[in-house]
Amino acid sequence: MIPDTWRHNQCAKYGMVELLPTSWVAQFRNPRVTQHTDGGANDAIVDMDTFWDILQRDGMRDPILLRVCMETGYGRLEAGNHRCWIAEQKGLPWLPCIVQLGVGPIQNIGNGEHVFDMLKELRLPLSRAWPFDVLVAPSAVFKTAAALRTEARMPDTISAAAGAPA
Repeated sequence: MIPDTWRHNQCAKYGMVELLPTSWVAQFRNPRVTQHTDGGANDAIVDMDTFWDILQRDGMRDPILLRVCMETGYGRLEAGNHRCWIAEQKGLPWLPCIVQLGVGPIQNIGNGEHVFDMLKELRLPLSRAWPFDVLVAPSAVFKTAAALRTEARMPDTISAAAGAPA
């Protein structure tokens, strides 16, 4: 299990970070994840085995960032593709996530060109007049997250999630 260091993130302190099933989050990740990432000390490039060792020791500093374009309903896993991939490989059932609602589906093209239709998952109506990027809790945006929250099946910590149903 990995430490819940993500709970110290400023957005988590305001209740905007929620744990979501890794399998659900993974449908929006970059399908072409490299076998190296900038997860080492001072953002040094490390291989995925070393990255997993670091996550087990230090936890995740930041939540996974899901981005949704409020004009089109398209979006993606914007930041955290390597963390999501390694969580899938190692059987970590839950990931800390936050949602960025924005003008377009991609914030940083350096994270890949992957984009997915998220419309069937959205709880919010689309809007052509969406003026800026904003961070919100996943349960405010996605039906799956809202159902987990409503049914009290969303754990508060990764360590507590070890026994929670996914």
